[in-house]
Formats: sequence, structure tokens, C-alpha cells
Amino acid sequence: MNNQSNFFAHPVGVFQGFSNSGLEFHADIMLPYQPNFQVRPMHGSFLLVELENEDEAVLGRISSLQSMGRLSGSGGAEYAIRTLQRSSIIPENIREDHLRYKVDIRVLGVLRYVSGEVVFAPSHRRLPHVGSRVAFPQEEVLREVSNDRDEFGSPIGHLAMGEYIYALGDAKHEVQPDVWHQVIEPSITPRFDISSMVSRKTFIFARAGYGKSNLNKLLFSKLYSLPEPPSISWKDSESIPVGTLIFDPEGEYFWPDNNNRPGFADVPELLDRLMIFTDRKHPSSFYEAFKVGPAKMDLSRMPAQEVLTMALPEDRDAPAWATRIANLSIENWAEAITLVHQDRFSTNLDELAEAMGLTPKKKKGETEGWELNEVQLNAVRRELANIVSKLHEPGAVTFEAILEGLKKGMIVVFDLSQLPPSMAENITRTIMRRIFKYNQNAFTEVGKNPIPTIAVLEEAQTVLGGTKLSDTDPIVSWVKEGRKYNLGAVLVTQQPGAISDQILSQGDNWFVFHLVSGSDLSTLKRANGHFSDDLLQSLLNEPIKGQGMFWSSESKRSYPIPIRVLPFDNIAPELKSNEKRIEATLPNQIRKSLVKDIYGDNIGGNVVSQVLEAGLKNLSNKTSFMQKVRDGALHDSYFAMQLKESLPNGNQIFPDDKQCFIACRRKVKDFMIANFGLENEGWKSEKRNYKGKMANFYKVIE
Repeated sequence: MNNQSNFFAHPVGVFQGFSNSGLEFHADIMLPYQPNFQVRPMHGSFLLVELENEDEAVLGRISSLQSMGRLSGSGGAEYAIRTLQRSSIIPENIREDHLRYKVDIRVLGVLRYVSGEVVFAPSHRRLPHVGSRVAFPQEEVLREVSNDRDEFGSPIGHLAMGEYIYALGDAKHEVQPDVWHQVIEPSITPRFDISSMVSRKTFIFARAGYGKSNLNKLLFSKLYSLPEPPSISWKDSESIPVGTLIFDPEGEYFWPDNNNRPGFADVPELLDRLMIFTDRKHPSSFYEAFKVGPAKMDLSRMPAQEVLTMALPEDRDAPAWATRIANLSIENWAEAITLVHQDRFSTNLDELAEAMGLTPKKKKGETEGWELNEVQLNAVRRELANIVSKLHEPGAVTFEAILEGLKKGMIVVFDLSQLPPSMAENITRTIMRRIFKYNQNAFTEVGKNPIPTIAVLEEAQTVLGGTKLSDTDPIVSWVKEGRKYNLGAVLVTQQPGAISDQILSQGDNWFVFHLVSGSDLSTLKRANGHFSDDLLQSLLNEPIKGQGMFWSSESKRSYPIPIRVLPFDNIAPELKSNEKRIEATLPNQIRKSLVKDIYGDNIGGNVVSQVLEAGLKNLSNKTSFMQKVRDGALHDSYFAMQLKESLPNGNQIFPDDKQCFIACRRKVKDFMIANFGLENEGWKSEKRNYKGKMANFYKVIE
């Protein structure tokens, strides 16, 4: 058999037998002394144990080593001390004759040559004979066990064990080692199937500054730089692109940061695959071109309940006035937001109460206040002014643009860095709730496609911590149930121990860097048994930035692989002075198209009222409808449906169909007054049975 199909051309030791280690398969190996053991990585290295033939082997990972032989006993210690006192060293022949290493390996599976190719099987049932040869894997085999094959995905780093990085001679991927690193050959780049993040949960665990953001940028820039962007198959084999929604708490993903480290906008392949929502401004038109709008919404088009939930801290009891405000009609709410946006903290309280449609209190026929007292109205004005200043942008198309970008398979970055943490968290929930509900409906509705999305959440422990998770929390629903609705998540945290076990145990992809908390390390092992004690020791005791381990349930290798992640800086080329780059055009096109479709010419003032008034005017010009009104066949639900169809831009100005229908139904009396005069003079209303229910009918008085 030639050496190319022989795992044991260079044996280094012998197999002694298996050992009992609970849920893990372990084996004992005996290695005779070799001088090169001290100049190569040992702990964590892969070893092969011979099976029946030279082309079959048990694959294991060194988990511990112990010195054996006469030189390691008490007599050997005395000899070593006397040698030291004579200012001499122990001769090599003495070490070779009297020093052995007992090595414990964790069994990972079986390797064999099939038609000249190395094949891995995650099997632990084979029994090597005592005395079977043991060898370190040679270059070809080391590549295989390190997941370095083109078909396994994109390279995300170099194989790394402590100070040793397998990257010597790699001109394509820059390493950027520290001065104490030892770059050795062969160059090995473990690969990760980036598409395995779609509809799955990915965890990234590390202390601050150890490479979480760098890894995120690397993964998504590679995912969206592929010739074929990520997609899913839907029903009749229709291919739907997958979008990514990144909630950016530090504003570090999209543009170069203060240290001039690049962002997604610097990656040429992402030119028309990136859109940004941020309140920041950049002096370069190139970077501004990726911006769709500020990290704000048009609050006048959102239900009052949704805005208050998004803006008020969860840990604070809801004030007495909040329930009343939450139940405002969409038109009254829009009027209040428009007024507060104009006058802020100096808004007249009576005008505000009137805009909200509050009931005036009367005494002896004169108005004396409102259903909310002056103290409550002051509180409403203060809270609305705060909310408007932080979140309101008239004419914004934030939600619609996010959905449109995700439908087109783009990376959508929402900058939360300018917002208070509690408000940023609630905004995240609001956006994720809308996408989750959309995909839920698409799951059952005919002819409606879902919006496959990967959501990236930093500081995930704040929303997924605790022993009991709320099933009403949209983030929890997304993470627990998202897979069946084509929703994936990347959860980033420094405290994996703070995340609920029921979430951790469902993880599909794990990237783990340096951690210091014993409880965090124990949690890792409890949630994913592949992270055994020997790996946790390395994660704790080797605080090396950018180095860690990754494991994927979708990988061809069923064990964690140690890696030094490639620096994202190398993917984004440095811009030369005076060099001009092609500016992105798609984000601005999306914004302009949505503004035209949703607002038309109605930007400014109470947009909801303007659209409803335009719809009423259109409806009044419909001869057939007006005749039906004169015939007494008009009831409020029919009117609402007709008005909804007459709105100049459809129902897009409203948050959903239900809110649009309710707003339209409330306009029936305004319509009758405008066209036929006052009630009981030009028209009257009466209740009649309609399809088994009582409904309000309106009849013109002849």
C-alpha cells in the first residue's frame, strides 16, 4: 500500500485501550519520547489509531498528557536534579530509553480511505487492538479532519492551537499574528457552510474585544458575496432570497469606525445588497448612499398601543393615562403626534386633548377640563414630546423599507446606538414582531410568500435570560419557533450562562472565544456536550483575541474545530486617496418608490386625515355608490370597505388592514354630514338585522 493511502507512514506510539469517561469515549495512548514534541502543539492535537488495515483509523483529540517511565519517577527526579547541579542536561539517549507519555484522547470518529479520498464517519463502535500503531495526521489528513475542503463552505480562519497557527505560506489570507505566535505549515483554513445560518440558530460567545463583531462581519460579508445569494425553496420549488436584519447597538457594522476599521459598506460585493437606517451623517456621499433613512418611524401611522409599548420602559408601571391614550383611534393619534411634533413641550394642553378626541367635562353648560386632568395631560405631553423627539420622522417608510430590503435579500442594518437601551430593546421587539407575524400568515395563506430573514441580536442575554421565558415576547417566539417560518437568528453575548437552557440546547452553530466565568463554561458543556473539559480549559486559560472554536450541527465534522478567525479588514480593500467608488443606488430607489406609493403628495401634517379626506372626496364622486346611499342600503361596514377602496394610495398609510377598516368605518357620519347635512335633518341612522347581526344603516331624508 502506498503512503498516500496509509495513515501510519510515521507512527509515534501505541494504543493501550479504552477508558470509561461517562458520556464521552476516551482511549489511552502511550508515546515514547521524541525531541520534536516540545516544538509542536500537543494538547488539542489530533491523533490516529490503527484499525484493521493501514487505511482505517480511529480519530481522536488529545485531552491530557502525563509523563511515565523511570525518568518521571522519584529516581528520575533525583537524577535530573544532580544533572542540573552539574550545569548539564539530561542526555537524549536517557530520555529516549526512560521517558514515556501517557496520552488520553477523546474519540471523535473513524477515518478511512475510499477510492483514494479520506472519508469521516461519526462512529465510535470500533475497537483497535492493544499495541495498534498511533500517528499524527499528515498534511492531507489534517486538512480533512480540520474541515478544509472546498465543498465544505467558505474559509473563515486558520487552524490554530494556542500559539501555533497553521498558516505558513498562505498568500491569500493574511494572518496578522501577535509577536509571540508561531506560524507553521501547512496552511490550513477550516471552512464553514455560511448558508447553514439560514433558518437556524447561531451562537457567538466571547468577552468584549475578542472578535465577536469581526466574526459577524466576516460571516455575513462572505454570505452575501457569494455568486448566488442565499435563498430558500418555497412550495413549487420557487426560490426566495434570504435577507439579514442586524440590530446594531454600537453603530459599528455599516461604516468605518473611529479607528478606520471598515464596515459592510467597504465590501465591493455588497454594493447593492446593503441598506442602513441611522441618525448619523457621513461626509462622504459614497457612504450616505447606503442610507435609506434615520433610525426612526412615522409614529402617526402606527397604532398608539404599539408606540407606547415600544417607547415606555417595561420595568415601569404603566401610568393611569396610558390605557386611555393606547385606545385612541388612528386618526386622533396621528393628529396628536402631528401637534406634538410641531410644538413639542410647549404644546397647548387643550389643543392636545381636542386632537386626541378626549371627552370634555362640562358644568352648567360650560367646559371645565377634560376626562384626563391637567396633571395627566402634562404627563401625556411630556411623554409624547420625548417619544417624538427620539423616534418620530414624518414621511418615514421604515417598516416598509425594511421588509422590501429583506424581500430583495439584502443586509439591513438598524442603528440603535443613539437610543436608550430599553427603547432600543423595545424597537427590536416591534420590528421582529411584524416580520414574525408576516411569515406566520404566509405559512397558511395561499399565494403569499414569506420573508426569510436572519436576525442578529447583540447582548442576547438581556432578552433571552431567565428560567421562564415569555411566550408573548416576539424575540422568544422568533428564536424558539422561527425555523418553521424560515427565520434564523444569530445571538451574540458575553454571558452564555445567562441565556435560558431551553434556547441554548437548540443551537445549530456555535462560535466560542475566550470566556472567564466558570458558570458560563459549565453552561456550554451542559448545553452542548461536544465542548468537553479539555476544550473549556483552553477557552478559559488562553485569552487570545480572535481565536476560539466552532461547531456546527450541519458540518461534515461532528466536533469543534480550533480556529483563528480571518480579520474582516482584509476583505474590505483600503480606499486609495482620491479614488472614487461607484455609489449604491438601490437603497434610494427603494425609499423613493415607497414614499410615492404610501404618501403620494400627502407628506406633512396629519397624513392619516389627509388620506381619509381624499378617500371621502373620491367616494362622493362615485355615482353608483351615492345612489345606493339614497336608496337606504348603506351600512357602516359596507361604507368602510368602499372608502378603503377609494383611498388614493390604497391602505398603505395604515399599519394594517384592521386599523384601516376601523378608521374608515369611523368616517361614515362625517361623510353623511358633508353630503346630506346634519343627522335627523338630512339623514338618519337606524339599526337593522344584517346577516344575523345588528348593523347601523344610514338613510337620506327626502
